Amino acid sequence: MADRGNKPLKRAAMLLLLLIVAAGCDEDKPPREITAALGGAEFRLELAVSDAQIRKGMMGRTALDRDAGMLFVFRDERSRQFWMKDCLIPLDVLFLDREGRIVSIHTMPVPDEHERDNPPSYPSRWPAQYAIEINAGRAGELRLEPGRKIELPLTKLQRWAQ
Repeated sequence: MADRGNKPLKRAAMLLLLLIVAAGCDEDKPPREITAALGGAEFRLELAVSDAQIRKGMMGRTALDRDAGMLFVFRDERSRQFWMKDCLIPLDVLFLDREGRIVSIHTMPVPDEHERDNPPSYPSRWPAQYAIEINAGRAGELRLEPGRKIELPLTKLQRWAQ
């Protein structure tokens, strides 16, 4: 009979444990990467959502897998500029508006020795809320062009933006 009296207590303890575990599963926290289709190819895109991640970008990397890249997520849509400070591999940058539509694309070569301290910048031309960096030349291979929409989990990306 002593066990019967503990059943409500055990149930309450189990419920509390489940709530604690569920609270630890925060889907509002961004994952390290997402997958997205770019021109029919599936890409693994590392997320850059914090100011520190955005500032670092692809700096110091010596290689990038063919179907990999980085997705930069900003809080708002506005004119943006990227540059190749301390970048060691050439990249394409795709600027996207708040709806995921490409507004401009640039191929960014590795700065030469005269540009290392002050590399050129590449503007979005139109307001952008996202940017994707992939290997140089891939945007052309995939026939990506301004006006094309990239399917992204926009609601989640905005929740993750800092």
